Amino acid sequence: MDGHTLAAVTAHLAAHGHDPAAVSAWFTRWMSQGMIRGCDRGVRDE
Repeated sequence: MDGHTLAAVTAHLAAHGHDPAAVSAWFTRWMSQGMIRGCDRGVRDE
């Protein structure tokens, strides 16, 4: 996920059979548990 927006990650996983709502729920859970150090609105150049 590093360097990609949540929307892009959700779309990618949904295209591979994952439920988009579940992806958002995972992200919310990971943020609340401190598993994600931080995030911002920008996309990092690769």
